[in-house]
Amino acid sequence: MCTTTTDTLEIHAKLLPLEHQIQNLSYQAALCLASHPTSHPLHAPVQRAAKRFVMRHKSSLHHLFHASELDMESVETITHSRRPPSAISPYSINIANSREQAVVNHDLNEDKYKVYCDGSGIDDMIGATAVLYRRGRPQPCILHYHLGSADAHTVYEAEAVGLTLAARLLALEDDLTYPISIYVDNQATIKSGDMLSTKSGHYLIDNFRSSIKQLKKDSKDHNFKITIHWISGHDSEPATEIPMQGSVAQQPISTEAQRQESCARWARQWMKSPRYARTIRLDPHLTAARKSFTSLVQHLPKRHISLLLWLRTRHISLNQHLYRIGKSITPSCPHCVNTLEMVQHYLLICPQYV
Repeated sequence: MCTTTTDTLEIHAKLLPLEHQIQNLSYQAALCLASHPTSHPLHAPVQRAAKRFVMRHKSSLHHLFHASELDMESVETITHSRRPPSAISPYSINIANSREQAVVNHDLNEDKYKVYCDGSGIDDMIGATAVLYRRGRPQPCILHYHLGSADAHTVYEAEAVGLTLAARLLALEDDLTYPISIYVDNQATIKSGDMLSTKSGHYLIDNFRSSIKQLKKDSKDHNFKITIHWISGHDSEPATEIPMQGSVAQQPISTEAQRQESCARWARQWMKSPRYARTIRLDPHLTAARKSFTSLVQHLPKRHISLLLWLRTRHISLNQHLYRIGKSITPSCPHCVNTLEMVQHYLLICPQYV
C-alpha cells in the first residue's frame, strides 16, 4: 500500500488534494463573507478589503480576497432571516407518495389553469421555462429564462426561477379563476419554500413567494387557492421539455455552483494523471458522487476494503508488481510458464488459484 500513488488513493477516498483543500477552504470562507447582507456588521470591512489590496497593514481579509480573486458583485446575497416563524404560506403544496400516484392525481385534476415549470442544463448552460395551459384555449403561454453557464449556476436555481416564471404568467392573465395548479418535478424546490433557514438560491423561492402573496392581495376571488404539485419529470405533459431560448439574464453567481466548480477542478486534475486511463477502465463511475468507491464499500470491513484497493490499483503482492519495485527476481507466475503474474491472471486464469 505504501507504493500506491497519492492521487489514486485520494480519488478513491474522495479526499481533496492538500493544495485543493486549502484553496477550497479559503474560497468557501471568502464566499461566506461575500454573501453577507448589508445589515451584517462584517459587510462594510469585507467590501473594503476586497476592493483594494493595500500596500501596508494588510489584514487577513486582504490576503483572503486577494488570493481567492472573488468578484464581489457577482456573488448572491444570503439573508439570515427569511421571514417570521408565524408567517403563513400563500400557497399549499402537494407531494404524492409515489410517481404513479402523482400521475393519477394529475389526470384527475380539473383546474382551469395549470402551469408546468422546469429548470435544466443543456450544453453547460442553465435555463428555466414555464408553460401555462388554460382550459378552452388551444395555445399555451410560455416564458423562458436563461440564467447563464453551469459554472456559475445550478439546476436548483433554474427550478426556482421556473416557479417565478409561473407566477409571472399568472400575473399576466386577466380574470383568473381559482383553484390553480403549478406542477414542478423537483421536491427540494417545493419544500424549501417552508424552510426558515437560508441557503444558496433560497432568495429565488422567496421572490416566488412574494409574487404569490401579491397575486392574493390583488385578487378579488374569495376562493383564492394555488397549489404546487410534485410530478415526476418527463411523465406528464411534454411542456416541460421546451428548448431554452431568449437572451442571457444577469443573475448573482450561486455559492453552491462555486463549490461545485472546486470539485470540477479536482476532476480535471485527476484526468491528467498517468493513472487515470487505467483506473477509469476498471470503474467509469469513480468520480460520481452516488457511485463512488467509498459509498460502495462502506459496509465492508477495513481489511476487505484494503484488498479491493490493492487489486484495483494493481499494487499488490503479485510478481509483476514486486518485480517492478525490485522485490522479486521475476515477474512471471510461479505456476504458469512464461505468463506474467498480474491481477487478471491471478483472479481469472491461473489454475492454481481459480
